[in-house]
Amino acid sequence: MPLTLGQNGLILPLATPAGNPAEGTSLLFVNASDQLVKRTSGGADTTFGSGGSSGGDQTRMLNVAAADIGYTSGAVLEAFVSAGTPPSGAVVPRIMTVAFNSDADRYASWDIGSFYPNYSGQTLTLTIEWMTDATPGDCTWKAAFAAFNSGDVLTNKVTAAMRSTTTSAPGTAKTVVTSTITFTQAQADSVAAGDSVVLLIGRDTTAGTPLSGKAKITKLALSWS
Repeated sequence: MPLTLGQNGLILPLATPAGNPAEGTSLLFVNASDQLVKRTSGGADTTFGSGGSSGGDQTRMLNVAAADIGYTSGAVLEAFVSAGTPPSGAVVPRIMTVAFNSDADRYASWDIGSFYPNYSGQTLTLTIEWMTDATPGDCTWKAAFAAFNSGDVLTNKVTAAMRSTTTSAPGTAKTVVTSTITFTQAQADSVAAGDSVVLLIGRDTTAGTPLSGKAKITKLALSWS
């Protein structure tokens, strides 16, 4: 299965070869999972990249500032400005956060839109990076998915059950902390590629020994492998 040169570059064979290349050479091909593979003369395969379907690690960032905070007990968008002194001619950056107060459970959601086309049922990991103005104490994050598609009736649509994680704040205020929550496909409202998806995140202010101040999300990522 030789490589050929097309108008936009190399054209790779779209099937796994049966044999091995000659001694001292290697063969490039695309396997059934749409992954680029190099096979050596000894028959060892090395896979590159994440492929177009389920292969490899996949990470998608969510825009923190795109949060929907219109809930009755909503979080708030809040800009954090460092107290540091910037270099000459520069200014201190404003870091957008979604702030969850400690007076009651607060919520915000993110409209992911059409779910990622190369997702095929793997366990999802939600990574939340956050900081707080107060220490010590615990922060319990909870999250849930709502997935729907053409033909679904949304009159009584709700999210799947909330899943949660508790992380202790470090000893220094405004230190960035990482918390993760995992979901099987079933726990994520049986989400599938192409579904319309909303991700709901809340702060549980009764679990553990709650922080007395705000917990502020600085970054969100959704990944699977």
